[in-house]
Formats: sequence, C-alpha cells, structure tokens
Amino acid sequence: YIAVYSLTQLRIAALLWMALVALGLVLITIRMLRGKSLGWLVNANVLATLALQSIGTVADLGATSAQWNVRHAREAGGAGTFLDLCYLNYLDGSALLPLAELEQRRGLNPPFRDQVSRVRQEVEQRVRRQQADWRSWEARDAMRLARLAQGLRAMPVPKGYSVDCNGELFNRLDSAPDLPASIG
Repeated sequence: YIAVYSLTQLRIAALLWMALVALGLVLITIRMLRGKSLGWLVNANVLATLALQSIGTVADLGATSAQWNVRHAREAGGAGTFLDLCYLNYLDGSALLPLAELEQRRGLNPPFRDQVSRVRQEVEQRVRRQQADWRSWEARDAMRLARLAQGLRAMPVPKGYSVDCNGELFNRLDSAPDLPASIG
C-alpha cells in the first residue's frame, strides 16, 4: 500500500496505532494464558500507550515520511511511486533536508531537478520566515537550516512567475494553477 501511495504522517500514525492494538491483543492473550490480573492488563496497556506517546513527541513523522518518499521515488531511481512534491511542500521544514538531498543527487532529469529546487527554495523561505518570529521558532528547524547552510545554489524564479506546490512555474498574470483538493 505504501509503495503504491507513498508514506505520509497519517499512515505512520495509523501503523503505530495498529501496532499498539496488536500489542493490546498480545497482552490480553498473556493475561488469559498466565492468569494475570485485570490490574496488570490495564497497567501494561497504559504503559505501552504512554511509551508510544513519548516516542511520538520526540520523533518527527514528517521527516520520516519525506525521507522515505525521496529515497523510494521513481524519479530518483527507486521502486516506489512518483514523488508528490506538493506533499513535501506541505511538510514544511520536515521535508527541507530530503528535498536538498534530492536536489543534489546525480542523474536526475533536469526539469525534475528544477522543480525540486523550486519547492526546496519555497520551503526554505517559509521556514526562515517562521524561524524569524520567536513565537514560531523551532529547534529542529534551526538545526535543519544550519545543515542546509552548507552551500546550495539558488535557482531564481523568473520575473512575473510564481511556483505552485509541485515546483511548476506559472505566469502570475494567467490564472492560478489547479492545486490538489487534498494532501495525504
């Protein structure tokens, strides 16, 4: 399923939820086979839930999905589906480093590299604006920008044009491009 439709934050969360449910079923089986008390079962489930929530507060599901999608993208030589640049654009800072990595990869189709570059620049500008405001500053994004500062060349957007979520150029005087109805 993921190989066909790509990996998203919601799909990772669903996988984690299914793993938690499976663990609950295993704990019920252990309780029945070993004669454990109901209190043991409740405590074990609460402990498993708290452990998963603790991991979820530290893990960056967006960066995980972005990295996986970039690594397995058909355009990058992977066996997965075509890369959804709109979804990576939606992920903001979480996709910044995977986009930069993809932009630097050798053997990419030049028009696709240009799209990736424009999306990466859009995301980078948005993250820089957010980081400039102390209320939206994030340590993760500060570390991402520091890693990115290793010298990527900027590819300017021609005057009179804008970039859609997929990195495609469109004339601002024409109508806005059709954007996807939903992402995820």
